[in-house]
Parts: sequence; C-alpha cells; structure tokens
Amino acid sequence: MPSTRGGGRYEVDMEMYDSDEYDPSYHESESGDEDIPLNMRQDRAQWVVDNADACQELFRVFKGAGVTLFGRAFHQCGSATSFAHYVYKHTTPGAITSD
Repeated sequence: MPSTRGGGRYEVDMEMYDSDEYDPSYHESESGDEDIPLNMRQDRAQWVVDNADACQELFRVFKGAGVTLFGRAFHQCGSATSFAHYVYKHTTPGAITSD
C-alpha cells in the first residue's frame, strides 16, 4: 500500500504567501514603522524590491521547514514582506539601533 504522507515533496503551498506579496510598486509606509531609523526606510523599500527573488526563496524554505517541524501553526501571522524586513534589519549595518 503506498504511503499517503507525501514525504519528500517540495511543492509550493500558496497559502504560505499573503496578499502583500512582493509588489513591483512596493513602497514603505510611514505609519507604525519604528523598527529601523527613518533615514533607512527608503533604502529598505528598494532593497526589498531588488532582492525579492532571493527573499521569496528564503521565505519559502523557512516556512516549509517550519511547517514540517512544527505544523501549520508555524509563523502563521508572519508575511513574506515582514520576513524580508526582518532579513534587511538583521543584515544591514546601522539598521538596529540601541534604545
């Protein structure tokens, strides 16, 4: 009898992406964005656009591995865009400010 678990498949689950997926006309919002210095917000917006393919692939792997290990509740409130913001913040010098 064949296995019904489907292990080893790497299909993209479209539910893991949200509606604010990488829009080519992406821009930073001015409200509720206190996580990086003001002068870096426009740079982050351009960085997200420039690195959209790499961030999408990294998010797909991150989300897929997390769901496999922890179930469908893994990172359910996070979006691909917030993930890209996290990557930018933690890989760009000066983005993290000490309060």
